Amino acid sequence: MNGLSTLRLLGTAVFTMFVGLSVAACEGETTTTPTGGSGGSGGGGNAASNGEQYAQAICDRVFDCCNTAELAERFNGNSVVDYAGCRILYRTIWEAAIEPVVKDGESAGRVSFNQANFDKCMATVGDLSCADFSLGPVDCEDVFTPKVAVGGACYSDLECIDEECDIPNGASMGTCIAKPTPVGMGGACTENDGCESGLYCNGMTCEALKADGQDCFNDDECQAGTCVGDAQGMGKCGKVCEGGGPGSGPVDTVLESIGGPFIIAQCDKAFDCCIGDELDAVLFPGMRTKAGCLSLYGAFLGLALVEMHNSVVEKKVEIDGAAFQKCIDDYEAQTCQDFSKGTGIECTDAIKGLLADGTSCTDDAQCTSKYCNESMPNQGTCATLPGAGAPCSDDCADGFYCEGGMCAAQKAAGSACSSTSECSEGRCHGQSGMKTCQLICDGI
Repeated sequence: MNGLSTLRLLGTAVFTMFVGLSVAACEGETTTTPTGGSGGSGGGGNAASNGEQYAQAICDRVFDCCNTAELAERFNGNSVVDYAGCRILYRTIWEAAIEPVVKDGESAGRVSFNQANFDKCMATVGDLSCADFSLGPVDCEDVFTPKVAVGGACYSDLECIDEECDIPNGASMGTCIAKPTPVGMGGACTENDGCESGLYCNGMTCEALKADGQDCFNDDECQAGTCVGDAQGMGKCGKVCEGGGPGSGPVDTVLESIGGPFIIAQCDKAFDCCIGDELDAVLFPGMRTKAGCLSLYGAFLGLALVEMHNSVVEKKVEIDGAAFQKCIDDYEAQTCQDFSKGTGIECTDAIKGLLADGTSCTDDAQCTSKYCNESMPNQGTCATLPGAGAPCSDDCADGFYCEGGMCAAQKAAGSACSSTSECSEGRCHGQSGMKTCQLICDGI
């Protein structure tokens, strides 16, 4: 079997912190090497309605098989503590980071998606015993078929027959490259994917996977796929989630369905309105592909929505689903000229903080004032945003920014700046050391 032999959960390194399934894609009968643009987030295909099914299949198994203590191991210390949070995470990842990327690739002929095989894969996951589930990700065959040969243009690993799309930092597209021959025992390596099956990379050389009971620092070192206790430092290789979970529970329908539309709107607007290095002012510097935007920001948003859900459960926040959707619709409808003024997609009207000033908090959204003054991470107090001349640690009231521990008035267009927070309108942009507040990303 050739092609994309292992898509561990999602196929990009940023997602290896999560448990999921491995989706294997076999080589297609035809190969194309399109060189067109990145395209939009629309397009045909059957992936459009699979987020809920994907999340349910994984989270049903997780919460049937993992007890409360083991959830921390499965999610590497991240804040998924209930069934709804699990579904929020996985549905957001599918609908923000996988589905639109696959659609783009399908519309350009760079990858295909097989709905029947996806359905079969989800059924296989649902039928797993906890003993089998504890052994690690499931390999699902023929869900994605990459169609781009070595040397062809690509925007994600999903599209490459040899599994790797090399996108240089700052490049707007990549090239499918040949996968290196796996390194054997004792050979030099820099990452686990470079070693032969049954081996892991210790940072310098390929070594044999460790048996249960041996010391470890991360899951990749272990035969069983889990380094128990690694969230606190060194752990022991072992098995978790062999049964005894609490089972499924209530679902947060608003927060699990909003992530995909939110991220698609954000990335679409950035790539519709910004040109070249203007993207550095609105995305991570060097990011030039929509697939990269969707994948990375989709993962981060999934975690953020889980945290927000936890705040809802703790009665620190209320969510208005209709207002959330209106916020996204309004953001999509704005012109590039409006976007150039620095308009972000914050949706603050959809998130109502319930904690009064003086109450302990961990996030701005929890406070009626929209400001959690954190002296240390996750240890703050709700307070009024500081204004002109007031002491500050990060945020200030509208019209001001924090400079040298004091709130100062934001700067007009053309003023020198080092960050966008300093600008009353537009964004901080330009060469290092020569940045100014500018109206960029106007589509011109």
